[in-house]
Amino acid sequence: MFDQQVGLGDGHVAWTPSSPEEKTPASTKSEGPRIPTSSAFSSITSRACTQATRGRVFDLDGVEMVYKTTLLPPRLDWLQRLKDRGVTGEALAEPELPATGHVVFYDGGSSMFGFPEHGGQSYEAWLFLARDELGRPSDIVAFEPRRGLKASWLGRVALLGQENLYLAPRFDRERALTVFCDPIEWLIGDRDGVVVIDPVRAAPLLRRTEPLRALSPDFGRQLAQVVNPTKPRIYAPAAGALQ
Repeated sequence: MFDQQVGLGDGHVAWTPSSPEEKTPASTKSEGPRIPTSSAFSSITSRACTQATRGRVFDLDGVEMVYKTTLLPPRLDWLQRLKDRGVTGEALAEPELPATGHVVFYDGGSSMFGFPEHGGQSYEAWLFLARDELGRPSDIVAFEPRRGLKASWLGRVALLGQENLYLAPRFDRERALTVFCDPIEWLIGDRDGVVVIDPVRAAPLLRRTEPLRALSPDFGRQLAQVVNPTKPRIYAPAAGALQ
């Protein structure tokens, strides 16, 4: 288990093993690699993730490897803000802690992001390991809370918490699936529900798994627009022209 906090500089935190077997012997601690700073970590992240997008770690295990080995752990002040908003330790840490990193959100309504190795306006964002309907780690979701930006890295998931569509039990009277407005609200709700990341691809998934629950009237109206978007205008030849 991990129970001791270690500062990484720039306000970030990691966890060190608590059991004797997992600890590094004192005689070898000085020989270990230095923990990179935030800027160095950002460079490592960009290189590793660029390799992934070139097809080297597109398998599911590769996504989880990138998440767990190249992204920054959460900053202490960010963790405190989550605690102040009511996020429990279990919701924060299980099945893994969120990460942080600098990302570039793509324009054009793609609902996807990249890492800033090749330039572009980058933002420091929360990063979550996202799972598919079977509970397999398959993508990374970024959330920039100040601007409300949400996106996935590989476009494999339309919802954060997508594993809850079919695997999670629904114990309330309505047996409704809760849809949260953003990943922070999702953490406050103990990850019991989903967050829309790609509205177009999420719509048919949500229609198949209704009833749905929104936590406010305003968001309920927004969700209705996602699930039942405006019908398209369709032009067809007159009946006589089809004969």
